[in-house]
Amino acid sequence: MMTMQPRSSRKARFGFFVPFLFLIIVAGVFFNTSLFSFFSNLVVQVQTLFPSSVTSSRVEDLERELTRVRYQAVLYQLLAEERDALKHQLALTTDAVVATGVVVARPPKTHYDTLLVVLPAGHQVLPGDRALFEEVVLGVVDEVSARSARVTLFSSGGTTVDARVGTPQGIVVLSGVGGGAFVFDVTQTISVSPGDRVVSAEGSGRTLAIVARVVAKPDSTLTEVYARLPVAFADLSYVSFIRPIGDDL
Repeated sequence: MMTMQPRSSRKARFGFFVPFLFLIIVAGVFFNTSLFSFFSNLVVQVQTLFPSSVTSSRVEDLERELTRVRYQAVLYQLLAEERDALKHQLALTTDAVVATGVVVARPPKTHYDTLLVVLPAGHQVLPGDRALFEEVVLGVVDEVSARSARVTLFSSGGTTVDARVGTPQGIVVLSGVGGGAFVFDVTQTISVSPGDRVVSAEGSGRTLAIVARVVAKPDSTLTEVYARLPVAFADLSYVSFIRPIGDDL
């Protein structure tokens, strides 16, 4: 048989349950909010950390790639330097011969130490190319046409060219005075004698002239030197034209 509880007892329990429920709701809201914030922050941190680890790994990969690229760059630089050194060495000894022509007029028929040269059809001679007879550098092309070229010799009056001469070798300015002759000054600290070769200052070692006479200047530290072409005009039956590599003579 069920026993009915007094109404006052049920009211008392209900009265106690309502504040307790309120506290639970408040606590739930508080803790739910705190838990939500906590888990939200946790998720944010995890999301932050995870890309960070991925980025760190990616950075390491990029650093390794950068190291490899730097290493290749060093190798490339070394190869480039070696290539430039080789080109420089070749420039000292190698010229591009562009044509060979027949000398049809020379001094004294021509004026001012010039040569008139007939060229083959389709030649590649250009103004500025050097005229070479065997290993003697004669002069430079100043005019060119389809079948001929005019060469001004370095011995032409008023023409100058840098040269090396003497022991120890010194740099001098060779001045043409006409007739295949040159004159230049050199310091008395450099020994120069008749018969010495005067060679190109550019490094080829080709002959420009031969020392003919040395004259000491009184009360001067300079010595006046006279030189001449090592080949007679009459022997210039042909010349080759070279295009210097690296401004070499």
